[in-house]
Amino acid sequence: MEGLKREPEQATLASLLAHFGLESPVNLVWSHATNSHALLKESLEGGKVHMIEADILMGRHETDGGEGGAEIPIMAHPPATSSDLSFAEFARSVREQHANGGRRIGVKLDFKDPKAVVPVLQNLTSEGVGENSPVWVNADIWQGPGGAVPKFNAMEFLAACRKYCPYASLSVGWTTGPGGLHGIPGALIGTAGYRPKHIDVALRDLRAAGILPHEGNSSAIEGLDGRNETTLITFPVSVIYTRISAKRTDTFDRLLSASEGCTLTLWGEDTVSGSRYVESGAMSKYKGKIFVDTKPPKFAGVLFEHQTTLSVVLFTAVLAIPVLVFILQM
Repeated sequence: MEGLKREPEQATLASLLAHFGLESPVNLVWSHATNSHALLKESLEGGKVHMIEADILMGRHETDGGEGGAEIPIMAHPPATSSDLSFAEFARSVREQHANGGRRIGVKLDFKDPKAVVPVLQNLTSEGVGENSPVWVNADIWQGPGGAVPKFNAMEFLAACRKYCPYASLSVGWTTGPGGLHGIPGALIGTAGYRPKHIDVALRDLRAAGILPHEGNSSAIEGLDGRNETTLITFPVSVIYTRISAKRTDTFDRLLSASEGCTLTLWGEDTVSGSRYVESGAMSKYKGKIFVDTKPPKFAGVLFEHQTTLSVVLFTAVLAIPVLVFILQM
């Protein structure tokens, strides 16, 4: 147990792949919404998962009936407000897995509630998370294509990560949704997807926080102990909007060239195997810097996969409505 007191080291893409014995980031396997004792046990003992993804918010433990008592960090996804798994229990299970000689599985902590950030990050090291395995800290801190205004203040989130767990790999991204000029309607006029303004805001904030070097300065990054050009940062991007954005082939160039450690994580529903898309699609030029966390699509994913056809159909329908109304009134 003495080794658990060691300060965790900064993660790099190379060290992450070496930790799991992988040749490419596309081979990383995730569990999703691992927000209960049963799902956590399955992920820890299943032998297939490299990284456990779990959601965190402030809520009540179900041992209290999910009512009354003080709110604590729990593993749950909105709209849930209670869980049978607290963050402390989650961390203890992962720590015991490592201490007992089990697989050194990594964790991705997906924050859904700004109030949970500091209480969790303050206790990451004392809870034994990240000392013998990778830990990612994730939140949607910027407004993205069709997305709502984030719950998180970007600079406050980055400052908390910097203060309490500089060794954790940042996974910071954008809210997304169907509306607005960068959402579904934008497919009609070519404005959908990730745009330069989304990249600009991310780079601005990360540079201001001392997490990325300022443009044109390739010297060591100041401010974060141990952080350097190779420290792993990943930007989770919707695979649907990435497919649209990739038609503008330079969309992610500035993001991935901001430092050697910058990567993308494709998430969401996709009709094409994520690894196949990275290997042979428009994103192939970023091969080696993309993690894939996608799943087979539901109806919405199919529509976006064929978004060009969809755009034509919608445009035709819009033009036809006045004609149809005129005919019906005759």
